[in-house]
Amino acid sequence: MSIKNKERNYSCLDQDLIDRIRALLDAADQVVVGGGAGLSAAGGLDYGDPSFFKDHYPAFYQHKYRTLNDAIAGHWHLTEKTKKTYWGFWIHHIQTVYYQMKQLGVYKDLFDLIGDKAYFVITTNADQQFYKGLFDPKRVYSMQGAYNMFQCQTKCHLDLYDNQAYIEAMFESLNPQTFEVAEEAVPRCPRCGGLLSPNLRIDHYHVSDHTEGQREAYIDFINQSTSRTLFLELGVGYNTPILIRYPFEEIVNYFGGALVRINLDYIQATKGVTDQSVLVKEDIRQVLKAVKQE
Repeated sequence: MSIKNKERNYSCLDQDLIDRIRALLDAADQVVVGGGAGLSAAGGLDYGDPSFFKDHYPAFYQHKYRTLNDAIAGHWHLTEKTKKTYWGFWIHHIQTVYYQMKQLGVYKDLFDLIGDKAYFVITTNADQQFYKGLFDPKRVYSMQGAYNMFQCQTKCHLDLYDNQAYIEAMFESLNPQTFEVAEEAVPRCPRCGGLLSPNLRIDHYHVSDHTEGQREAYIDFINQSTSRTLFLELGVGYNTPILIRYPFEEIVNYFGGALVRINLDYIQATKGVTDQSVLVKEDIRQVLKAVKQE
């Protein structure tokens, strides 16, 4: 499966674009999906959108923050000093993103396009959207953690803890004036007595052993890739390009296949891979919907 003509950067949903992506999907004997933050943003879960933040986090919007990115940056460090205000925000965030939000439409559109193919998903998103619908969890490698699990902050052991009961207890103790949870509701490690933290890859203490099986399955799938493998990269930027963006380019460049990159901001490809790429600067959901209707 090759793309013989030179690189074309699309800026609108013309029929040529739709036909090319549809043809690549039809010809592919397997599909590797790389899902980044832009994929969830295309479905409405946009960390940089003030309207989304105002609608879902009104108390924090009225306080001083304007986007979810702002609020996360303001509650990034969990310490004994910050723990009560840290959790005052994070319980809202986890409740909103994980427990309240159903699978976004853009993920359903994606599954409709690839569900009958041999596929594997690698994602840097911790929102668990790939686990909320029809995607086979055995075919999903989520490397950055999960919002529904806690771990020991200093990784004194490798167990993870379902956090729903912890979240509920902290909500019950929340002071609506100060946005602080009560001291006694702060989650503690049952072994060392230190703080429990979200199971997110923010430092070298991240517990990821439970994803080892998915990592090995992903590597095995990649090792089976052929010239008829389609790499479908959706909303992957440059925060951690070494995890999805650069590997996809290297595999396609050296071993064949094709790359479809859909991104509103970052569609550039490294030299050598562009002849095998369709680089689309367009809204992901609009593209997927158009391809699905073709």
